[in-house]
Amino acid sequence: MKIHHRERSTVYTLRMLAAGLALCASGFAFSQVGFPPPPPKVSPAAGVIDMHVHPDPDVFGRSLTDVEMATIARRKGMRGIVLKNHVVTTADRAALAMQQVPGIDVWGGIVLNSSVGGINPAAVEWMHRMSGGRGKMVWLPTFDSDKHVKTLVDKSKSGLLVAPNGQVTPQMVQALPSYGGCARCHDSRAAATPELSPGDPNFVDPVDGLFAR
Repeated sequence: MKIHHRERSTVYTLRMLAAGLALCASGFAFSQVGFPPPPPKVSPAAGVIDMHVHPDPDVFGRSLTDVEMATIARRKGMRGIVLKNHVVTTADRAALAMQQVPGIDVWGGIVLNSSVGGINPAAVEWMHRMSGGRGKMVWLPTFDSDKHVKTLVDKSKSGLLVAPNGQVTPQMVQALPSYGGCARCHDSRAAATPELSPGDPNFVDPVDGLFAR
């Protein structure tokens, strides 16, 4: 039987497609070495407090809302989470999240960036007094800190300082009170400055702080 050129071309194309599919199938088969191991009987996160989560809504893109984050944390057996936002306080959001997701602790706090007045003792005080009693954390400036601005934005510009010339400002001392229950937490972008290094007795490590009793 005589096969026309177009028919031969079609047969060749079909054979090449079949060979390609067979190769892909064999590669897929080799890559499937078994099912992933089952999750542990006890969640590794059981009883843990995550001290730093960034849920939505935010000025930056976030993947989960306050309620969704708390729901997942509760399902994993966690004791609680701390909501952090770089531009607004989160004590009120924490109280609302706890109403929607009972069975887990949710705390909030304040980051002392320019949006809340910088090193602002009044902002800390009102955050702590928010109804619900969930305001427990105080973070020093993050992207508005002098260190962050000079390192990542513009060397010629200035940001917020917590210890100019190695001297902790009175505003910073007032903004981080030791009154019962209010935690202290420091961000390395604010704490580690040329004037205040980890070797200085006034330096507080960013992971070292007091959490609500």
